[in-house]
Amino acid sequence: MSGPCEDLDPAIIAQAKLYYFELLNGLSESYNTFHRFIYHFLCIIGVIANICFVVVLLRPTMRKNPFNLFLIAIAICDMSLMASYFMYKQASTKFDYLF
Repeated sequence: MSGPCEDLDPAIIAQAKLYYFELLNGLSESYNTFHRFIYHFLCIIGVIANICFVVVLLRPTMRKNPFNLFLIAIAICDMSLMASYFMYKQASTKFDYLF
């Protein structure tokens, strides 16, 4: 059983790898420069916004709807994800040898 890529020349594959590496490396460097400054703001605002959503959805009239309970669970998961990502990035920036 042969696949569609078995007939390709290894030189063509190496050339394609080099092309895509050069293409994506520039995008990666520009993204990392921007991401270094914006993730602080996004994580902190995201956690605060999710806390507000949970507070609003925990009102007695809102708790009766099962869909709102589902939204509360999503907000809690999103909040914990953003908080853990913020802590991970802080640790990886401060202690570069761990990551």
